[in-house]
Parts: sequence; structure tokens; C-alpha cells
Amino acid sequence: MLSINIIGIGVASLVAFLLAWIDGANNAGNSLGTLIGAKALPLRRALIIAGVAEFVGGVLYGGFISETILRKVVNPAAFNPISYAVGLTIAMFITFLLILAVTRRRIPFSITQTLIGVLTGFSLGNTGGRATNLALVSGLLGLWIVLPILGIVAGLLSYKLYEFFIGFKKPWMIVILVVTYFNIFSVSTVLLLTPPTGLEYYWYVLIATVLAVFNAIPIYSLIKAAGATRKLELDTGRIFPPEALALSSGMIAFTHGAHDVANSAAPLTGVIAALSLNSTPEEGLTVNPFALLLCSGGLSAGIITWGLRVARTIGEEITVLNNDSAFIANFSASVTTLFLTRMGLPSSMTGLVLGSVAGVGLAKGVGNVNLRLVIRILWYWYLGFALAFAAGLATGWALTIL
Repeated sequence: MLSINIIGIGVASLVAFLLAWIDGANNAGNSLGTLIGAKALPLRRALIIAGVAEFVGGVLYGGFISETILRKVVNPAAFNPISYAVGLTIAMFITFLLILAVTRRRIPFSITQTLIGVLTGFSLGNTGGRATNLALVSGLLGLWIVLPILGIVAGLLSYKLYEFFIGFKKPWMIVILVVTYFNIFSVSTVLLLTPPTGLEYYWYVLIATVLAVFNAIPIYSLIKAAGATRKLELDTGRIFPPEALALSSGMIAFTHGAHDVANSAAPLTGVIAALSLNSTPEEGLTVNPFALLLCSGGLSAGIITWGLRVARTIGEEITVLNNDSAFIANFSASVTTLFLTRMGLPSSMTGLVLGSVAGVGLAKGVGNVNLRLVIRILWYWYLGFALAFAAGLATGWALTIL
């Protein structure tokens, strides 16, 4: 006969998979939206690219944010193991229901904000606040407020850099531009994957730079084949071939998997530790490999099965995108998110992608951006955090009287 603990782990695993699934479905717009807006690839191929990259990013890179959610937002030691496991499972389920509701309305949402809202409310309701890291939560709230602005600035500046290089109307100058973007991503990725010990950072920067420079030859061939030797015009969408946009969208999906897998893998890890060891997670506990694989798979499944619903909002309704502007928006958002992920800061990639897309549009004129839609999405985000917090608070309080 199965023990209660095993049943609890099984239920938590199912809920974690559902949360990862709706996370992938809602946040697929981060990577698929620009591809759809630019009409660069067939939808089936775009879904496969995003799904695979999401899974790889989650498995290889998902531990940084998991640690923050697992131990830094609330102090596990303040709970008994059963309350902790039940609370995490309920928090995941509440988050799933809220994200399911907004996904049906085609609203891109921040799953991380919602989950942390539920966890914060639960902790305050169950322990009276002694387990809650209010300083961290307050800092995250401030970060989430400025994230769209950060994305807008990154997208706008990147597009202005693009205009500067494209003004020379020479293929080799465009190669410099593309290599610059790839070099930024390569350097940031290598640095962020670097453990605290080992070679000095400048060695990793040098390695990444050399790799990016070697990419110049095939990139030049791609650009030349795509017709970059002809007279170049802004907004034609012919500078970056569809393959380059597909690669940048894959990087967005990789980055999203690395960041958002923690939303489900971290709580599931906490449940497994609490119920299998009969103790709350201690210092040094790392994300459970089973949880990481399960939730990375859930993210991919969500993208492939229901990812187009929200993706069209980002790709088609905020601003008009072509291959070039979509490529630039992708890189702006992915590099910024990578740095925040390595710092262990649960951010909102949706906020950064939304901001980057809007920033690219603003670079071409305010009239090119659907500001009403952007404001509406932001309103949903902040209202969603408040609702999540209230639901968590009620749940935590209810468990104290049961």
C-alpha cells in the first residue's frame, strides 16, 4: 500500500507538471511571438525549435532561480514538513489556475510574479511573517516594475545600433553588426555558466569572443546569400535571413527555460525533500534532477500544444515586426534575462520581451506601438500579483486552523 508521503509527492509532481505546461503555453510568446509576427518560419517548425530549446535551457541552466524560490523568498525552517509540502503544492495549483485564466484571454503573464505572490501570502498567513523575506520580496516588486522599461531601453538602443550599421549599406558592416549581437550573447552565456571557481573571467570572455569571430565567415555567407549585396533599405526585413531569426528565437526559448523552470521545479523539489526526508530543505539543497526534467518537459509540452494562443498577442498586436526588428527584440530580451537569471533574480521574461518589442517599435516612432495594449497587459500583471498574494494569504491562514 502506498504511503501518504508517496501519494503527496505524486500529487505535487502532477501539479508541478501542469504549472510548467501552462507556463510554456503562456510564455511561448516570448520566443514564438516574434517569429509569428515576422512570418519567418512555418508554425510547426517554430514550435519544434522553441520546444527543444526550452527543454535544454531548463535542464542545463534551471538551478539558479530555483535556489531563490526554494529558500530565499520564505524560510523553510519556519514550517513543519507537512505544512511546507502542502503549502507548496497549493501554491503551484493556485498559480496554475490564475495563469490558465489569463491564457484563455490571450494575455501574456508573469508566472514568476504570480508564484512568488502566492508563496509570500501563504507564508504571512501561516507563520505571521516570521518566515518571509520581506526585503527580498520588496526588491523583486521594484525590479518587476522597472523590467518593461529596461526592455524598452534595450530594444530601442539595439535598434538604433542596427540603424547606424545599416546606414553604411555594405555587407561587411552588417557582418560586424551580426557578430556583435552573437558575441554579446556568447560572452554573457559563457560568463553566466561559469562557476565561482576556475579560470579568470577574462579567459571566458576571450574564448567567447574568438568563437563569435569565427562565426563571421558563415554569417557573411548567409547574409550574402540572402541578398545583402543589393541596395539595403530599412524595414525590408531582408538583412537578417529567417535562419538568424530562428536562432535568436531559440536563444529566447533557451533563456526562458533556464529562468522559468524554477517556477515548478523549485516547489516540487521542496515537496520531495519535505516528504521523503521528513524535514524542510536545508542550506545547500539543490534542485531535484527528476523535478528539473519533469518540469522542463512540461514547459516544452505547453509550447507545442497551446503556445500559439498568447504568442500572437506579442508578435502581431504590439507593433509590426519584420525579420530584422524581431531579431533585435529577441537579442535585447535574451541577454538581459540571462544576466538577471545568473544573479538569481526571479524576473519576468515576458516583461522584457514585451518591452523589447515595444522599444523596437518606439525606435521607429510612437505611432508604431499599441500603447493601450501594453498598458492593459501591465495592469493585468500587477493585479495578478495582488490576487495571488490574497489567495496565498487565505490558504496559509486556513491551514493554521485545520
